[in-house]
Amino acid sequence: MDMLPQVFTYSSCQSDTTITIYSNRLSSFIYLSEVLELNHQ
Repeated sequence: MDMLPQVFTYSSCQSDTTITIYSNRLSSFIYLSEVLELNHQ
């Protein structure tokens, strides 16, 4: 049973990283589309 908390902690750390990566990608995508919109006007 001792392994379970470690695995859970590890997986939650992993998902935090994934969420950070996705939000970074999303914000850069939004930034890019805003720049394109501005250039397009």
